[in-house]
Amino acid sequence: MTSHASSILIAEDSPTQQAQLVQFLEKLGYTVKAARSGAEAYDMAVEQRPDIVLSDIIMPGMSGYDLCRRLKGTIGLDQVPVILVTSLSQPKDVLAGLEAGADSFIIKPYNEQILSSRITYLLRNRSLRSSESESDALEIEFGGERHRVTARKQQILDLLISTYAQAVHLFTALDQGRQELSQSYEVLHALYDMTEGLNRCRAPADVAAVAVSRSLGVPGVHDAWLYLREGDALVLAADRHSGHGALPDPFPPEPLTAAHASMDDDARGAGLPQIRQFQARGTGALKHHASMRLTAGAQTVGCLQLAGLEASVSGEVALRTLEGIASQIAIALERALLHTQLEEEVRKRTVRLLEEVAERRQAIETITAIFDASPVSLISLDAQLNVAMFNDSARDTFRISSDDVLGRSWRALFATIPIGLEEAIGELALGRKVHSIEVKAAISDGTLRTFHLAGEPLIDADGAFRGSVLAVDDITERRQVMEQLHQVQKMEAVGTLTGGVAHDFNNLLTTIIGNLDLATIKLDGHEARPLVDVALRSSLRGAELTRKMLTFARKQPLEPQLLDVAEMLAELQSLLGATFGHRVSLSISVPSGLPKVYADPTHLESALMNLAINARDAMPDGGRLSITAEVTPPGPAAPGARRSIVFVVSDTGTGIAPDRLERIFEPFFTTKEAGKGTGLGLAMVYGFVRQSGGSVAVESAVGAGTTFRVTLPAMEDNAGETPAPHARAASGPESAAMFVLLVDGNEELRRTIRAALERSGHLVSDVRDAMEALAHIDAGGHVDVLLSEISLPGDLDGLRLADLIARRRPGCQVLLMSGAIDLQLEDEARRSFRILNKPFRIDDLTQAVSALF
Repeated sequence: MTSHASSILIAEDSPTQQAQLVQFLEKLGYTVKAARSGAEAYDMAVEQRPDIVLSDIIMPGMSGYDLCRRLKGTIGLDQVPVILVTSLSQPKDVLAGLEAGADSFIIKPYNEQILSSRITYLLRNRSLRSSESESDALEIEFGGERHRVTARKQQILDLLISTYAQAVHLFTALDQGRQELSQSYEVLHALYDMTEGLNRCRAPADVAAVAVSRSLGVPGVHDAWLYLREGDALVLAADRHSGHGALPDPFPPEPLTAAHASMDDDARGAGLPQIRQFQARGTGALKHHASMRLTAGAQTVGCLQLAGLEASVSGEVALRTLEGIASQIAIALERALLHTQLEEEVRKRTVRLLEEVAERRQAIETITAIFDASPVSLISLDAQLNVAMFNDSARDTFRISSDDVLGRSWRALFATIPIGLEEAIGELALGRKVHSIEVKAAISDGTLRTFHLAGEPLIDADGAFRGSVLAVDDITERRQVMEQLHQVQKMEAVGTLTGGVAHDFNNLLTTIIGNLDLATIKLDGHEARPLVDVALRSSLRGAELTRKMLTFARKQPLEPQLLDVAEMLAELQSLLGATFGHRVSLSISVPSGLPKVYADPTHLESALMNLAINARDAMPDGGRLSITAEVTPPGPAAPGARRSIVFVVSDTGTGIAPDRLERIFEPFFTTKEAGKGTGLGLAMVYGFVRQSGGSVAVESAVGAGTTFRVTLPAMEDNAGETPAPHARAASGPESAAMFVLLVDGNEELRRTIRAALERSGHLVSDVRDAMEALAHIDAGGHVDVLLSEISLPGDLDGLRLADLIARRRPGCQVLLMSGAIDLQLEDEARRSFRILNKPFRIDDLTQAVSALF
């Protein structure tokens, strides 16, 4: 510890070595500052003026030599001692230090004691170096190179002394290493001699005799005793003495009680030698004693005691030597006892193996039971990919017996090899897991099924493939349900799109038909009148087309009522009989006692007619067409249960291919030749049936005909009164002029309707949305009739607008127009107001307005 806190500046680029130096020097009481480079150290030295500088030589940028030169060439820092830290790998390092002006060297890795003494020496001799005058330059030739040295004598002396001290330290360490190497050789020879002797021993007594005899060959060992275990006691088995003050064992081991016998390694010091000292009798010489437990596994089998006049049996090296001796003796003792112990171990192992065999047999039985009882089809393949096990579920899934498939390739399960399964089985054979694949394949009876399959390879302890387990799930029915759901969702989406298109067409057609109606009036007798009539007829056919589209989209207003099935089919038979002729045999059958069906009569008749016409077209060479009706479920209806009427339309025609069958209800898709169908017939049937709360299904095979099943809700005779259909307004005489507020988002349509109403003598104000209509009312505008589209732009629809105006102007009549974009909203409106469906003609409009009064 220094008398005052001298300051030391460290230049070291290694963070770890820098931290070690700082910690060591601060522990000695110095004030320490550290820099990571020579340049940084120089700047800190100029600023802080340290008492001494300790610098590494090899640093990035400015080296330790360069730093030393700059410090020695700076006034005020030239007297600061500089210690260079180096490996002294070359003699020229010393001369380089002299050239740089260094005061001392420290070798890496440095000795802390030498470092501390050098710092103390340099600090104490600062005044001597500062009083020494500058020496002349000295040129030295060394190693074939010339060096110019300008250092002071004291500096050179300090540097040479430090270099010499380091050399002496290295020589001392080297000499000590030689001595240790010589002693290690003697120890190694003694260990080899003992090992060679112990390897020939077969009895514990022989082991004890050889052990104590050969122990005397270990350097420093003069006396040896060995105790062997007999039951729960340790008994002296052999002892040997060198004759130099021989004496009995001064520290015989305590009796090995049951407690000692059960000690674990931690409680016994893990079997390490226990070193003690004692005074030899007579001579009083200091003797060293080592006691070592000999263990075999976790059991103490003996104890070896060694004593010597020197300290050779103590210290770290001696401990490792004694550990080796104890280990060799313990191994020899264990080998001598091994025969008896081995017989016992074999007996125990045999018992354990028998128990393991029984457990494995039970586990196999359990796994086999689980395998057989599993509801999933499980198939076990061997290393050659042949079927080794086949559970009952797999037998039912593949409809094949175990005898027909066991021992055969997995391909025997299929009539056709599924696409992708060959590759999946190949992955299993490579030891890779098959997580999940879906395959379609025909099984043994030719049925096409869809399977979900996963596989797990079986790998033995050596990493070799020894088989695999396949889990197969038949998802055919599940996949069919999913495809049906997908088809329904697709039809819903197409219906929504179709309804929106039809709504827009209705607005366009209303404008076109209205203007054509006005044109026919103005062109009465004109030569252009026939052209207008043609355009009007085409527009009306377009209106019929949008009606079919709305029927498919389930946005066409229906007027359902209770219908007698027998009467309706009788009328249909008379109509179809005159249409089909003699080439098609028509059969209509209706059982007695059928409940009535609740449906729109016009749409139902149109749907059945459409199915019948399609059936006729599918039988160009003639055939049979049958139409039947049945109730499901049959028999009297249970309380609260709902029954349905199923119309079955079946033909013997050409049938429909599977790839076309799934699309037949899509609008504009037809199975007929180009120009022979619009593609809206079946779409209309589908929309009408779904809108009526029913369903439609189809079965067909190419060359075997087609069967449609239309299911509609039935209603018993005592089910109560059916809601009366909305009565169409009867045409009446034109009323007096009225003030009409027209509300519609389509400007051209408003212009057409306004012209038609004004031609009839009415006064018309037109606006585009509900907010403008309310503003007109609030401004005091007179209104006799509100004529509004139900679907309006903005937040308020026509129905809400009608409710608001009806409350503000109770005497105002309301007539709502509908393009059928929101059927639910239209149905709600029908309960309170009259509805005029688009597209309509001018006469329909004027008559509907007149019928309000």
